[in-house]
Amino acid sequence: MKNNFHYIILLPLIILFSCNNKEDLSPKPQITNFKVSDGHHHHNLHEGSVIFKGEEAIIDADLEGNQLSTVKLDIHWGEGHEHNVTHEGDSILWATNIIWQFGINDGLTPEGVYPNNHKLHEHIDIPRAVDGLPIKEGNYHFVLHLWDHEGNETQSVLNVEITSKSEEG
Repeated sequence: MKNNFHYIILLPLIILFSCNNKEDLSPKPQITNFKVSDGHHHHNLHEGSVIFKGEEAIIDADLEGNQLSTVKLDIHWGEGHEHNVTHEGDSILWATNIIWQFGINDGLTPEGVYPNNHKLHEHIDIPRAVDGLPIKEGNYHFVLHLWDHEGNETQSVLNVEITSKSEEG
């Protein structure tokens, strides 16, 4: 009975100290000042901005983390939250993923360079049509994901209106 008593006391201690209670020593990366502008205006637009089909959008953000690795921009239809290109009547609910890498040839930084800070400034084309059908005008989510070298991830979301340019302006 005495041996069993020792095991009963030792078992919780072994479990307590053998469990991996390792605290997350590296914080998640951070995205600040995430903005989308329409390419014609030199001011940055925040939540509720408008960009035009068939034109350029400029993506800006301040990125911070421990050895930044990957940035992904996920653009998808915001009403009903469809993440795939979907036909809706005579238009397309547009969706796309754009990935930028750090530390590779033709990446955001030279090969082997994984910065702790980076000012993202990228130009992307907003299509008028996909597969011959016009993209649906309306609210789209622009979700910016950021990963560091250890796999920690964060994201930031903007609602952006995609519309046709008026004939007047």
